[in-house]
Amino acid sequence: MKKTILLLVLLLFACGEQKDQVQVKGGVDKLKVISVNYPLHYFAQRIGGDVVDAQYPVAEKVDPAYWEPSTKEIVLYQEADLILLNGAGYAKWVEKVSLPPSKLYNTSLPFKDNYVEINEGLTHSHGPGGEHEHKGYAFITWLNFDNAIIQAEEVYKALSNLLPESQQTFKSNYESLKNELAELNQKMNTAATKFEGTTLFGSHPVYQYLSGGYNINIISFHWEPDAMPDNFEWDRFKSLTKVNPSTIMLWEDEPLPEVKQKIIDSGIKVVVFNPCGNKPASGDFLSVMNQNIQSLKASK
Repeated sequence: MKKTILLLVLLLFACGEQKDQVQVKGGVDKLKVISVNYPLHYFAQRIGGDVVDAQYPVAEKVDPAYWEPSTKEIVLYQEADLILLNGAGYAKWVEKVSLPPSKLYNTSLPFKDNYVEINEGLTHSHGPGGEHEHKGYAFITWLNFDNAIIQAEEVYKALSNLLPESQQTFKSNYESLKNELAELNQKMNTAATKFEGTTLFGSHPVYQYLSGGYNINIISFHWEPDAMPDNFEWDRFKSLTKVNPSTIMLWEDEPLPEVKQKIIDSGIKVVVFNPCGNKPASGDFLSVMNQNIQSLKASK
């Protein structure tokens, strides 16, 4: 009788455990993969398919590069099977908390020798992200779509290492994504030819890999879409437009109407080129990048 009761208790305990697990068809547990930014999350979703439980806890309208996770959110990272990092100093909070080293995977490691070094001491803030300085390396690596393809491949490798029995599924999904990223790369190369020998302005220093990857000269400011630049910044803007005549200014998002009008009155077009570090309000990584390229092409 005691053995029967013990067996029932164990069975009930086992059933309770299974309710907390995400499973694919056939009863195999999904890999829990969590990312530090939206591009990597998107790659994990596309490549992992139904075999991966891709997680991304960063709230909308927050810059994930400067996001600070709560204790609860840190636990999500600690409990994941794989933590996808962007590298190049992106998401510095990772260095401040205890995460299992065996689960950390730097997707930009293959091109670390090509990181763009920056040394801009100006302190400013990104909304709730708090004050910070742009120093170290530029980290919006995926705006060079050659880099994005490499990072997607690293996601494929990481997933295959953890779940080799699903490697063929991962490979097929990766090849599909790679083809679409390669098409983006070709479109961007074509669009960039229109800007040879010209200068573009960038509202923020986030376009270094776009600049280097496609040979576009971009001079950056530190302007936020939701703020009016002060007089000093407008004076600098006027001075730079005289020395470096430009007809286009790239923005991460639509600037305030009064800021946009002032730029237009200066003879410069405002073009939104969204880095898509966080999940967009609509669409996905590919649709946002295609829209970016289309907007850039239409501006010339």
